[in-house]
Amino acid sequence: GRIGLIASTIGYCWLIDELGFTLTTFLFLWLSMAILGKLKRLGLITGIAAALSLGGWAVFIWMFDTRFPRGAFENFMAAVMSNG
Repeated sequence: GRIGLIASTIGYCWLIDELGFTLTTFLFLWLSMAILGKLKRLGLITGIAAALSLGGWAVFIWMFDTRFPRGAFENFMAAVMSNG
């Protein structure tokens, strides 16, 4: 478990520039919770990871307009938000 958590943390740092904040955060949270939960209740884990990563996007990227790495999700949402 510990090696998996270390690997997921390193993967998060490595992939955040490629995938952007929201997708990378979702993958990191999902993988970490799946490792800690021994791959049980994956539906609940998916819902929690999605809610937390979307909440992070809403607060940090959308509301505060921080300079976190932007990826496909952030670019898509920027296009959606600008076109009404």
